[in-house]
Amino acid sequence: MADADIADYLSYGVLGTAEGSGDKCLKFEIERREISLTSFDYANNRLVFKAPLPTYQCVIYEAGLIAVQSAQINRSRIISTFDSESEVWTNSVWDTTAVRIGPDGLLHTPIAGGNTTSALSETAFDLSDVNNADTFVLVYNVGNGNVSSIQIMFMVDSSNYYTFTIATPTAGYKSSTFTKGSATATGTPNWANINSLAVKTTSVGGGAANVLYDGLRVIDVSPDTDELLVARKVLSTPYTKIDGRMEDMEFTLPVTI
Repeated sequence: MADADIADYLSYGVLGTAEGSGDKCLKFEIERREISLTSFDYANNRLVFKAPLPTYQCVIYEAGLIAVQSAQINRSRIISTFDSESEVWTNSVWDTTAVRIGPDGLLHTPIAGGNTTSALSETAFDLSDVNNADTFVLVYNVGNGNVSSIQIMFMVDSSNYYTFTIATPTAGYKSSTFTKGSATATGTPNWANINSLAVKTTSVGGGAANVLYDGLRVIDVSPDTDELLVARKVLSTPYTKIDGRMEDMEFTLPVTI
C-alpha cells in the first residue's frame, strides 16, 4: 500500500489509443506488476519507476502508474485471453497473426454467408458483482471486410444467455466496449451463474470472413478513489515481450522545479 509513494504498480496494456487528460485506467490492461525500484534521474530531472514485465508473450502498447491507498475491491479483471495454452474452446483454430496477448488467438473464418461459433466450456463466471454501468471490452483483429457481425454470449445454458453484438466491423485490430446493462437477454439468464462464454462470427454473402479473438476484459468504470491512475503513456514503438524472458520496464515522469 502507498503512503508517501507516488505509485505502487506499473500496469501494462495492448491498446495504443492516445493519452488523454480524462484517462482513468489503461484502455486494455493485461497485467500489473509491483514497482521494484524508484529512483531519480538528476541529469534529466525525471522520476524513474522500474517493475518486471509480464512473464508471458505479449505486445505492449501502453503502460501506466497505479497508486493504491487501501485494499478496496476493484471489479476490473481479464475474462479470456483466447489462448490455446490456457483455455479449451470448442470448434477451435489457432493463429498468431496480429496477436497481442499470449502466443496465439482464436481464429474464425466462416464461409461466405455462413457463421462460426466457439464456446469456452468447463468453466464458470460469477459476474453478479459487476455493475450495469461497468463495461466489457473485447479486443480482436478483423482480417478483411467480409464480417457481417460478431457476437459475444455469456451463457447459463443454450436457452438462457446474454448477448452483445458488433455490426459490420471494419478491418484492423479493434476494441469494442459494451456496458453490462446493454446486454440482450434470451430466456432468463443470471449473471451469477454463467457456465460458458461463446463467440460467433457471421460473414457477409460476398466472401469468407476473418476474425481473430485476442482478449476480453471487464472494467470497473467507477473504481474506488483509493486506486488512482497516476499517469498513462503510449509507447512510441510497441514492445514485444518474449515468453519466459525476465525483463523490466522503466516508466519516467518529468519533474519541474
